[in-house]
Amino acid sequence: MTRAGPGRSLYRIAAAVLGFALAVAAAPAAPNDIPDPAVTLLSGGGLRPDGTYRAGLEIAMGPGWKTYWRQPGDSGIPPTFDFSGSGNLASVTIAYPAPVRERDPGGESLVYHDEVLFPLTVTPADPSQPVRLLAEVRFGYCREICIPALKDTWVLFTPDAGPDVGATVAIAAAEAAVPVPEAAGLLPRLAGLEAEADGSFLIEVEAESAEAPVDVFAEGPTEDWRLPLPQLVSREGTHAVFRLRIGGVPDGATAVGAAVRFTMVGQHLATEAVRTLP
Repeated sequence: MTRAGPGRSLYRIAAAVLGFALAVAAAPAAPNDIPDPAVTLLSGGGLRPDGTYRAGLEIAMGPGWKTYWRQPGDSGIPPTFDFSGSGNLASVTIAYPAPVRERDPGGESLVYHDEVLFPLTVTPADPSQPVRLLAEVRFGYCREICIPALKDTWVLFTPDAGPDVGATVAIAAAEAAVPVPEAAGLLPRLAGLEAEADGSFLIEVEAESAEAPVDVFAEGPTEDWRLPLPQLVSREGTHAVFRLRIGGVPDGATAVGAAVRFTMVGQHLATEAVRTLP
């Protein structure tokens, strides 16, 4: 999960703007039937006992279109969220549902198809007062071409608001797709991590069953790491082995000893675990 307060992240905004410019420059002339994506903030109701609001941010693109995970893979534009225009806001925590791996002309990417809803936890500065949550969202969406998008949306939270059943159901479904921290008995799980002589790493993942699909993604300790997608080496029964070749390490950083977050995506559940590279 990512915590985004009222301030902007200059690095992420600059990177996103550059990515948008490159995407526009590389794209062919856009057809007239490109859908205009809709971005909507959903409220799950009034203030909860822990002093937060349950919410969601939905990006709806249209059939056949896709957008990207926080680490997009070989190509793509990760979404960025700016809440600095909000009122009475202390912080927003953004949760990312597990993406799917997809091969395209630019390589392999981690994507969401058609639409995605990001669960939010909204913390007010003053719990007794309403929160006006204003989101500025930058993202890329692609089909045959890639389009940069910038959308604004807002919603008002009031402490005594009743539940919105439709929004609550949608948010709950998105929350169920968010990777959960590793725990005993949960599958898929990170079963092993081994360094290879060539500097790569073998990742062993235990799947939910011998027939269940399983995948694994890796993220570095900071946002400027862009690790490649691990590649499947072998699969025997419930155990799959992937190779992570190190790349995309920032200047001055080293992979060995770095704390890497692994996301394991199975048929019914996604989990995540942090390991130090040996």
